[in-house]
Amino acid sequence: MTFSSLVIVLAAEDIVERLRRSGGRMTRPRRLVIDALARGPGHHLTAADIITAVRADDPEFYESTVYRTLDVLVELGIVERVQLGPGGAVFHLPQQPHHHLVCQRCGDVIEIPATLLDELAAQIRDEHGFRLRPSASTLVGSCATCEAAEVASR
Repeated sequence: MTFSSLVIVLAAEDIVERLRRSGGRMTRPRRLVIDALARGPGHHLTAADIITAVRADDPEFYESTVYRTLDVLVELGIVERVQLGPGGAVFHLPQQPHHHLVCQRCGDVIEIPATLLDELAAQIRDEHGFRLRPSASTLVGSCATCEAAEVASR
């Protein structure tokens, strides 16, 4: 077993354990969804990405099972639902608190530590009584590559 496949197995097992501790049942369909989340590239997966991954293992898998399982995992705080821009939400495993920078041109997503915006988050909380949730905060703009391309085209 390679290091990366070991990390995927450990991530999936952690999710399973958290689900069980919270009283959730572990079924084969839920396990397929969890495995897809754990091995997902970049860990920002749409429900459609998860459905595609699960159907690679089980072509008869019902789409509705993915949505129900994601709802349960989000409700339990095991998985986070994040809106990164227009279109469907993405799902990912909570990691260190972070914000998402989304390029409005190419769609690239860059994760930045939540601490970079701590001062602004504190100001928003103090002035507006609103608490930012770091993993769900999305800032839209232009990435360095797209900015450079725009400057070059002038």
